[in-house]
Amino acid sequence: MTKKAVLIHGLHVEANGWDSLVWGDLAQNVWGSIPRGVEAAWRDQVELIFWGSGASSRDGKKEAEVMYERALSGIGELAALCDTSPEDLKAFLEARSVKDVDAKDTAAEIRDCFDLCLTRGIPSVVLIPYASQAPIASRRALGLALEDEKYASFRHHISLEPSDTRYAGTSMSDIVIFAPPHRGDRVSNPSHVLARKTLDVIQRLSKAGDADGIEKLLADWNSLLDR
Repeated sequence: MTKKAVLIHGLHVEANGWDSLVWGDLAQNVWGSIPRGVEAAWRDQVELIFWGSGASSRDGKKEAEVMYERALSGIGELAALCDTSPEDLKAFLEARSVKDVDAKDTAAEIRDCFDLCLTRGIPSVVLIPYASQAPIASRRALGLALEDEKYASFRHHISLEPSDTRYAGTSMSDIVIFAPPHRGDRVSNPSHVLARKTLDVIQRLSKAGDADGIEKLLADWNSLLDR
Protein backbone atom coordinates (compact mmCIF):
# COMPACT_ATOMS: atom_id res chain seq x y z
CA MET A 1 0.00 0.00 0.00
CA THR A 2 1.27 3.47 -0.90
CA LYS A 3 2.36 5.52 2.08
CA LYS A 4 0.13 8.53 2.71
CA ALA A 5 0.09 11.69 4.77
CA VAL A 6 -2.98 13.59 5.87
CA LEU A 7 -2.65 17.35 6.23
CA ILE A 8 -5.31 18.78 8.55
CA HIS A 9 -5.24 22.46 7.73
CA GLY A 10 -5.11 24.95 10.55
CA LEU A 11 -7.58 27.71 11.27
CA HIS A 12 -6.79 30.99 12.99
CA VAL A 13 -7.96 30.60 16.58
CA GLU A 14 -9.79 33.95 16.42
CA ALA A 15 -11.83 32.93 13.38
CA ASN A 16 -15.58 33.36 13.81
CA GLY A 17 -17.15 30.05 14.78
CA TRP A 18 -13.77 28.35 15.21
CA ASP A 19 -15.06 25.22 16.93
CA SER A 20 -17.95 24.85 14.49
CA LEU A 21 -15.53 24.99 11.56
CA VAL A 22 -12.95 22.55 12.88
CA TRP A 23 -15.36 20.19 14.66
CA GLY A 24 -18.77 20.59 13.03
CA ASP A 25 -21.94 19.03 14.40
CA LEU A 26 -21.41 15.29 14.37
CA ALA A 27 -24.91 14.59 15.65
CA GLN A 28 -26.21 16.20 12.43
CA ASN A 29 -23.60 14.44 10.26
CA VAL A 30 -21.73 17.71 9.69
CA TRP A 31 -18.02 16.96 9.92
CA GLY A 32 -15.46 19.64 10.59
CA SER A 33 -11.86 19.39 9.44
CA ILE A 34 -10.69 17.52 12.55
CA PRO A 35 -13.13 14.59 12.37
CA ARG A 36 -12.78 14.49 8.59
CA GLY A 37 -9.01 14.33 8.84
CA VAL A 38 -8.83 11.87 11.71
CA GLU A 39 -11.31 9.50 10.04
CA ALA A 40 -9.39 9.67 6.75
CA ALA A 41 -6.11 9.02 8.56
CA TRP A 42 -7.49 6.02 10.45
CA ARG A 43 -9.27 4.59 7.42
CA ASP A 44 -6.09 4.59 5.32
CA GLN A 45 -3.74 3.98 8.27
CA VAL A 46 -1.57 6.85 7.07
CA GLU A 47 2.08 7.24 7.99
CA LEU A 48 1.78 10.90 8.94
CA ILE A 49 -0.91 13.22 10.33
CA PHE A 50 0.31 16.76 9.81
CA TRP A 51 -1.45 19.41 11.90
CA GLY A 52 -1.23 23.07 10.85
CA SER A 53 -0.17 25.65 11.75
CA GLY A 54 1.68 28.34 13.70
CA ALA A 55 -0.22 31.33 12.34
CA SER A 56 -2.06 32.04 15.60
CA SER A 57 -2.00 31.05 19.24
CA ARG A 58 -4.22 30.67 22.27
CA ASP A 59 -3.06 30.49 25.89
CA GLY A 60 0.53 30.14 24.74
CA LYS A 61 -0.20 27.26 22.37
CA LYS A 62 0.04 27.46 18.61
CA GLU A 63 -2.90 26.78 16.34
CA ALA A 64 -1.71 23.27 15.48
CA GLU A 65 -1.41 22.38 19.15
CA VAL A 66 -4.89 23.75 19.88
CA MET A 67 -6.29 21.69 16.99
CA TYR A 68 -4.60 18.53 18.24
CA GLU A 69 -5.85 19.06 21.79
CA ARG A 70 -9.37 19.57 20.44
CA ALA A 71 -9.09 16.16 18.81
CA LEU A 72 -8.00 14.54 22.05
CA SER A 73 -10.81 16.20 24.00
CA GLY A 74 -13.32 14.60 21.64
CA ILE A 75 -11.54 11.28 21.23
CA GLY A 76 -14.65 9.30 22.17
CA GLU A 77 -16.70 10.83 19.36
CA LEU A 78 -13.84 10.42 16.90
CA ALA A 79 -13.36 6.79 17.89
CA ALA A 80 -17.05 6.14 17.18
CA LEU A 81 -16.62 7.60 13.68
CA CYS A 82 -13.59 5.38 13.11
CA ASP A 83 -15.23 2.28 14.59
CA THR A 84 -12.42 1.73 17.05
CA SER A 85 -11.69 2.29 20.73
CA PRO A 86 -10.67 5.67 22.17
CA GLU A 87 -7.48 4.09 23.49
CA ASP A 88 -6.44 2.70 20.11
CA LEU A 89 -7.27 5.91 18.27
CA LYS A 90 -5.39 8.05 20.81
CA ALA A 91 -2.33 5.82 20.48
CA PHE A 92 -2.56 6.08 16.68
CA LEU A 93 -2.75 9.90 16.81
CA GLU A 94 0.15 10.13 19.23
CA ALA A 95 2.33 7.90 17.06
CA ARG A 96 1.56 9.52 13.69
CA SER A 97 1.01 13.22 14.48
CA VAL A 98 3.35 16.14 13.79
CA LYS A 99 2.28 19.63 14.82
CA ASP A 100 3.61 22.40 12.58
CA VAL A 101 4.08 25.49 14.76
CA ASP A 102 6.17 27.46 12.25
CA ALA A 103 4.03 27.94 9.13
CA LYS A 104 2.24 31.29 8.92
CA ASP A 105 -0.09 30.67 5.98
CA THR A 106 -1.59 27.93 3.82
CA ALA A 107 1.29 27.90 1.32
CA ALA A 108 3.93 27.49 4.04
CA GLU A 109 1.82 24.84 5.76
CA ILE A 110 1.67 22.74 2.60
CA ARG A 111 5.35 23.27 1.85
CA ASP A 112 6.32 22.13 5.34
CA CYS A 113 4.17 19.01 4.94
CA PHE A 114 5.67 18.25 1.51
CA ASP A 115 9.19 18.68 2.89
CA LEU A 116 8.55 16.24 5.73
CA CYS A 117 6.96 13.76 3.33
CA LEU A 118 10.03 13.90 1.09
CA THR A 119 12.25 13.25 4.10
CA ARG A 120 10.13 10.29 5.21
CA GLY A 121 9.55 8.81 1.76
CA ILE A 122 5.80 9.47 1.73
CA PRO A 123 4.65 10.09 -1.87
CA SER A 124 0.95 10.90 -1.41
CA VAL A 125 -0.77 13.71 0.49
CA VAL A 126 -4.45 14.12 1.34
CA LEU A 127 -5.43 17.72 2.10
CA ILE A 128 -8.13 18.19 4.72
CA PRO A 129 -9.27 21.82 4.52
CA TYR A 130 -12.54 23.21 5.77
CA ALA A 131 -14.76 23.56 2.69
CA SER A 132 -14.33 27.33 2.36
CA GLN A 133 -10.56 26.88 2.27
CA ALA A 134 -10.56 24.05 -0.28
CA PRO A 135 -10.11 26.26 -3.39
CA ILE A 136 -7.04 28.01 -2.04
CA ALA A 137 -5.59 24.83 -0.52
CA SER A 138 -5.77 23.03 -3.86
CA ARG A 139 -4.33 26.05 -5.69
CA ARG A 140 -1.39 26.30 -3.29
CA ALA A 141 -0.65 22.57 -3.40
CA LEU A 142 -0.82 22.38 -7.19
CA GLY A 143 1.25 25.54 -7.49
CA LEU A 144 4.07 23.90 -5.56
CA ALA A 145 3.77 20.54 -7.32
CA LEU A 146 3.54 21.95 -10.84
CA GLU A 147 5.86 24.93 -10.60
CA ASP A 148 8.59 23.91 -8.15
CA GLU A 149 10.68 20.97 -9.35
CA LYS A 150 11.49 20.02 -5.76
CA TYR A 151 7.86 18.94 -5.28
CA ALA A 152 7.24 17.48 -8.75
CA SER A 153 6.77 13.98 -7.32
CA PHE A 154 3.48 15.09 -5.75
CA ARG A 155 1.91 16.26 -9.03
CA HIS A 156 -0.39 13.26 -9.40
CA HIS A 157 -0.53 12.34 -5.73
CA ILE A 158 -2.54 15.15 -4.16
CA SER A 159 -6.15 14.67 -3.15
CA LEU A 160 -8.69 16.58 -1.07
CA GLU A 161 -11.26 15.49 1.48
CA PRO A 162 -12.75 18.80 2.63
CA SER A 163 -14.90 19.22 5.70
CA ASP A 164 -18.61 19.96 5.51
CA THR A 165 -18.07 23.31 7.22
CA ARG A 166 -17.82 26.82 5.79
CA TYR A 167 -16.96 30.28 7.10
CA ALA A 168 -19.62 31.39 9.57
CA GLY A 169 -22.67 32.78 7.81
CA THR A 170 -21.42 32.02 4.29
CA SER A 171 -21.95 29.47 1.54
CA MET A 172 -19.65 28.16 -1.16
CA SER A 173 -21.23 30.60 -3.61
CA ASP A 174 -19.59 33.42 -1.62
CA ILE A 175 -16.14 32.17 -2.67
CA VAL A 176 -15.07 34.15 -5.75
CA ILE A 177 -12.36 32.92 -8.11
CA PHE A 178 -10.64 35.12 -10.70
CA ALA A 179 -9.01 33.01 -13.43
CA PRO A 180 -6.65 34.32 -16.13
CA PRO A 181 -8.28 34.80 -19.56
CA HIS A 182 -8.33 31.52 -21.46
CA ARG A 183 -11.42 31.46 -23.70
CA GLY A 184 -11.09 32.50 -27.32
CA ASP A 185 -14.81 33.31 -27.62
CA ARG A 186 -14.65 36.13 -25.04
CA VAL A 187 -12.91 39.50 -24.83
CA SER A 188 -9.62 39.03 -23.03
CA ASN A 189 -9.68 40.81 -19.68
CA PRO A 190 -6.94 40.14 -17.16
CA SER A 191 -9.16 40.96 -14.20
CA HIS A 192 -7.21 38.48 -12.10
CA VAL A 193 -4.26 40.91 -12.06
CA LEU A 194 -6.39 43.68 -10.56
CA ALA A 195 -8.04 41.23 -8.18
CA ARG A 196 -4.63 40.15 -6.89
CA LYS A 197 -3.50 43.77 -6.52
CA THR A 198 -6.70 44.64 -4.66
CA LEU A 199 -6.31 41.70 -2.30
CA ASP A 200 -2.67 42.59 -1.62
CA VAL A 201 -3.64 46.17 -0.72
CA ILE A 202 -6.51 45.05 1.52
CA GLN A 203 -4.29 42.55 3.32
CA ARG A 204 -1.59 45.18 3.86
CA LEU A 205 -4.14 47.64 5.28
CA SER A 206 -5.69 44.92 7.42
CA LYS A 207 -2.34 43.86 8.91
CA ALA A 208 -1.65 47.53 9.68
CA GLY A 209 -5.01 47.85 11.44
CA ASP A 210 -6.06 50.58 9.02
CA ALA A 211 -9.85 50.19 9.12
CA ASP A 212 -10.39 53.66 7.63
CA GLY A 213 -8.13 52.84 4.69
CA ILE A 214 -10.04 49.65 3.96
CA GLU A 215 -13.38 51.43 4.23
CA LYS A 216 -12.27 54.15 1.78
CA LEU A 217 -10.80 51.65 -0.67
CA LEU A 218 -13.98 49.57 -0.73
CA ALA A 219 -16.17 52.68 -1.00
CA ASP A 220 -14.15 53.92 -3.99
CA TRP A 221 -14.22 50.47 -5.56
CA ASN A 222 -17.99 50.20 -5.13
CA SER A 223 -18.50 53.68 -6.57
CA LEU A 224 -16.43 52.78 -9.63
CA LEU A 225 -18.43 49.60 -10.20
CA ASP A 226 -21.71 51.47 -9.81
CA ARG A 227 -20.59 53.93 -12.50
